[in-house]
Amino acid sequence: PDDRWRAVATRTLHREEDRRRRQAAIVDPSPRVRRGAIRAASVAKDPSDLDLLFETARVDPELLLRNEALRSMSAIVRADAGKPRASELALRLRDLWTSGDDAIKEDVAVAWGLSPVFESGGREALRAAIADGKGPGAIAAAGVVVRTAPKDTELVGSASGLLAHTIADGSRR
Repeated sequence: PDDRWRAVATRTLHREEDRRRRQAAIVDPSPRVRRGAIRAASVAKDPSDLDLLFETARVDPELLLRNEALRSMSAIVRADAGKPRASELALRLRDLWTSGDDAIKEDVAVAWGLSPVFESGGREALRAAIADGKGPGAIAAAGVVVRTAPKDTELVGSASGLLAHTIADGSRR
């Protein structure tokens, strides 16, 4: 009955035969158990977890768990390297970007910069985020572009311009 022990046990549910129990744990009432299940999904890299992880990233009451779900989704898509899933994830991330807070937007920007999401719609999404130029999400998007797409001179130029403007004119914080 102790959710701390259930969370430890849930963290081990990364085998294929654990799928049903892992997915049930992702919606458990305890945030500790949900976090263990989300981390297990990241290790399992099972594409069937993507829908549930997306819903977790969208509606979980715990900000930390929403961020963890985004990271797990990115790990799954990277491991799967499936272009259709990457395109779908890039589109879904736009929904999260629109409705998310600053912390979610930062994680969404990082997910857009990962291959194969970057090549399947992430580049255009990062371009739009940088063009908007507002908030920590846009700054994170610019940082992602500068770190991960050095050969894309047009996009890197926009990102560098936003970062330079932010450094010169941004708040002291």
